[in-house]
Amino acid sequence: MQTTLWSYVGHLDASRRVLTLETEGPSISGPGETVRYRDRIELIGSDEKRMSSSMLAEGA
Repeated sequence: MQTTLWSYVGHLDASRRVLTLETEGPSISGPGETVRYRDRIELIGSDEKRMSSSMLAEGA
C-alpha cells in the first residue's frame, strides 16, 4: 500500500501505437523527495506489447 496518488499525463504518438505517461512521485533514493517518472507502452503486434519505465536522474 502507498499513500501517494499517482496522477499521470499522457499522449499517443502519431502512429497511435506508443503511449507515453509521465508523473511525479516519491523518490526511491530517500523519504520526502520526489522525482519525475516516465512509462512508455508500445503496441508491437496484436498480442505483444512492450513497456519501459524511466526516472529522471536527480540533479538533471
